[in-house]
Amino acid sequence: MDIVAMRGIARLLTRLDVRIPSNRVLHRLALAGDLLANSAYYAAVAYGRAERAPLRGAVLGTLAGLGALVLPRRIGLGEPPFSAEQRNRVMTVGWYLVGGVVAGCVHWLLERRR
Repeated sequence: MDIVAMRGIARLLTRLDVRIPSNRVLHRLALAGDLLANSAYYAAVAYGRAERAPLRGAVLGTLAGLGALVLPRRIGLGEPPFSAEQRNRVMTVGWYLVGGVVAGCVHWLLERRR
């Protein structure tokens, strides 16, 4: 997904008529943006009853994984690298799913300690 994010940043900078930085800088920007975006996205597990947060995280994670496979092409950023391989598609959804469940479980455990 970092490659897709790099494409998006480069496209945005081009539209703003800003010089595109090196791939190394683009990669760092993409990772920073990914960290911020995922943090904000998965923070949604905290809305609602704490005991349902793991389920909410699973739903959010699954939707994020599916979006990671479908949205880049639809918004003109091309195919994510290696997305033609079935195992990579399954792993993409799986990793986002795990991230959502972990976020939900952490929220639930923190709320139990209150």
